[in-house]
Amino acid sequence: MDNELIKTMEQMYPECTDALMNNFDDAYNLWCRKQSDYGDGNIRLGLTLEDSSSPSTRANALLAQLGIVIRMNDKVQRMINLHKKMLFNAQQGTLTDSPSVKESIEDTCIDIMNYANMLMVLRSGKWGK
Repeated sequence: MDNELIKTMEQMYPECTDALMNNFDDAYNLWCRKQSDYGDGNIRLGLTLEDSSSPSTRANALLAQLGIVIRMNDKVQRMINLHKKMLFNAQQGTLTDSPSVKESIEDTCIDIMNYANMLMVLRSGKWGK
């Protein structure tokens, strides 16, 4: 990306660009912690992804991608449900966004960011390398 454009955006929107970069850092830190706990087998579903010329390996990669898409959908559905509850509470005069499960909207957003990024890495053939 054009460094001048980045500098311009950072000057025009200093708080916004700082918040964006902090979110990226938070997402990456969370990914590192979870990757340490889970390893790469959870995303590749224990399947081989190494030989991209093999039809079965390509099928494995597509299956792993679908797994990520399903996980992302779970998070998106959670986000929709949390927002519906917040809207209902606001309409009832209660201003609360505390979910019954202790995962905040921010946590859910970071998970979605990470799943999207993992999907891109998986599609590039670089997962686990």
